[in-house]
Amino acid sequence: MKTIIQSITFGIALAGAGWSQDLPDQENLAGRVAAVIPAWWQITDFREVARSDVGDVAHPRRMLRFEADASPTAPLYTEVDRMPPFVMITQTQDAETDRVFYGVMELRYRAGSWSSSIDIENPVANIGAPRDMFSSPTLVVGSPEAEATITDLQMSREARAVARFERDLAALSDEHSAMLEDLQAAQEAEIETLRRDHAGRMATLERELEQELNDLTDGLAPRIAAAREDHDRALSALAEEQAEEVATIRDDHERRRDALTEELSAETSALEEDLARAREAHRQAVAELDEEHSAELENIRVEHARQRSALREELNAEIATLEVELEAQVERLETRLASSQRAQELEAAYLESVAARAAAATALRDTIQAALSQRVALLQTLPDQYRGGVRCRDADNRIDRSWQLALGFEEASPSGMRGFFGIDRTNRLSSSASATGTVNMVIRSDNLSLPLEARLSFAGSSNYEHLPATVDVTISENVVVSGTETAVWTIDGQSTPVTCVYELA
Repeated sequence: MKTIIQSITFGIALAGAGWSQDLPDQENLAGRVAAVIPAWWQITDFREVARSDVGDVAHPRRMLRFEADASPTAPLYTEVDRMPPFVMITQTQDAETDRVFYGVMELRYRAGSWSSSIDIENPVANIGAPRDMFSSPTLVVGSPEAEATITDLQMSREARAVARFERDLAALSDEHSAMLEDLQAAQEAEIETLRRDHAGRMATLERELEQELNDLTDGLAPRIAAAREDHDRALSALAEEQAEEVATIRDDHERRRDALTEELSAETSALEEDLARAREAHRQAVAELDEEHSAELENIRVEHARQRSALREELNAEIATLEVELEAQVERLETRLASSQRAQELEAAYLESVAARAAAATALRDTIQAALSQRVALLQTLPDQYRGGVRCRDADNRIDRSWQLALGFEEASPSGMRGFFGIDRTNRLSSSASATGTVNMVIRSDNLSLPLEARLSFAGSSNYEHLPATVDVTISENVVVSGTETAVWTIDGQSTPVTCVYELA
């Protein structure tokens, strides 16, 4: 139990005097009621109005009708709008206003103790909650704090938008400059690398061809020299052999000269002919060998020329391929350069867009300020006193209740008006004791002319708790305030939808 029970009213004697089970005392009963109402309500007085015995000796059961006076531990508020990160709230009841809870409690005795079930006929779930119970930061509608905070939010959002645009612009400019520098450096390095590779490969191919030609020439020279030496040695040996043979024949001829002069002459002639034929054969052999060597050398030269031509063609083809790749790379670099230029154009367009958006934001802020001023001016033209009535009925016409209602407004702001209201009073209203509670009117229309859509929020009424805490209304061109709100009343333990019609002029 949250507070000390201040008074206890007990007017009905306990039925069934023969039963031995004592009912819980009034303080315990008040604590049970306190457990089922919101934690921010405290019971100040508990009264038992009626009691009935609906059980028997074996199954004790009691039905109690009670009334409990209670008040909130802090002013109560309800949400009427949102402006992130804030929740716009309006006060529905202050902390000094008492409220009477009406309800029925059923008590059952089981397993040595009394259990209870409680039905509150006029719950307070929709009346509101303390300001510190809202999960988001709150602003009270119509308060100077709310108006200043809304203005600061609008200005800070515009400042953040401009700062964000400037940061994005600077980042885009830095990124573009870095990308352009990297692109140019990469292009120059790539071209230089291709040139160095091409020059190196050309020099390598020239060295390889020159080395191969020298190797072929060096390999052929010893073979020619060796062949000539072999021919010279064979010719010298043949000459020596023929000279020895001639000397021997001449010696024989000299010994037989006289006897064989004619034979010697014939044989000498024959030998000379043989020598001539041998020399001719040697000459032919040398000529054939020279021709063979010349043909082999020519073949080697032709093959070398063919290989060199093939290498040159291969080199030219590779050079052509490299040139095509270089042209393609240059074309890609030119394309990337064109893309960079396009990025510059887009950047310029983005800068123009940022400037246009900043100008539009400034114009929008001026428009909003002008609209707020016009809205305040429009609200100040509305009457500061309204009188009329509220009628609440259900669909079956079992419930039909009416109240006279008077409104008096004293403060006007861009969001609405604030003042006081009285129930069952038709005289002019002020903030004196004639007022029942406070009323806030929040304008929900975007237009700046009649008719206007608005929401009325009531706070502080303790005797007419069935009335809705908020109602959406329309202010017509003839400044008549009218609206309809549906609430749920708990009558005799049953929830009944009830439609309440408001009309004030």
